[in-house]
Amino acid sequence: MPETTTTVTTTVPAVEVVEPIRRSVVVLVVRIFLLLFIADTLYAFLLLGVVLGIVPSGWSASYTLFLWVAHTLKNIMLTYLLLYMVVGWISSVYYVTAGHLIRQRGVLKIEETVFQLTDIEAVGMNQSWLGRLFNFGDVTIRFSIAREPRDIMLYAINNPRKYESLFSKYV
Repeated sequence: MPETTTTVTTTVPAVEVVEPIRRSVVVLVVRIFLLLFIADTLYAFLLLGVVLGIVPSGWSASYTLFLWVAHTLKNIMLTYLLLYMVVGWISSVYYVTAGHLIRQRGVLKIEETVFQLTDIEAVGMNQSWLGRLFNFGDVTIRFSIAREPRDIMLYAINNPRKYESLFSKYV
C-alpha cells in the first residue's frame, strides 16, 4: 500500500501596513493644551495670592526675585513635561508586516518587539465619544505566547475600527 502524505497549510491573510501606527495627533494636542492651561492657571493663582497679600508681607522686598524664580521654575517644568509628551509620542510606534506586529520604542536606543499575528487570541476596541468624533481609540490585542496570555494595547490610535478588523482576521 503506497504511503500518502497530507499537508495542511494555514493561510495567513497577506496584509502589510506601510504607514506607522501611532497615537493620534489630536490626543497629543489636547494633552499639551491641558498641560499649558493647568500650569498657567496655577501660576495665575500664585501671582494673585502675592498681589492680594496672602503671601507674607516680608516677601514684598524680594517680589521681583520671587516672580523671576517662580516664572523660571514654571518654564523649566513646562519644557520638561512638553518634551516628555512629544518624545513619548514619537518614540512609540507599531508596524504591521507580513504576519507580524512590530513594536518599536525609543529614540536613541530603539527597542523592537515582534509578535506573530497567528498568535492572536482576541481583539477588542474601545472608543470614547471624543474618539468617535475625531476618529481615534484604543485597540487591545491578546496574544497567546507560549500559552501565556499577553495583552498589547495600541493606545489612542487613528482609525481604530480599521485595525480592529485587520487584527480580527487572525483570531
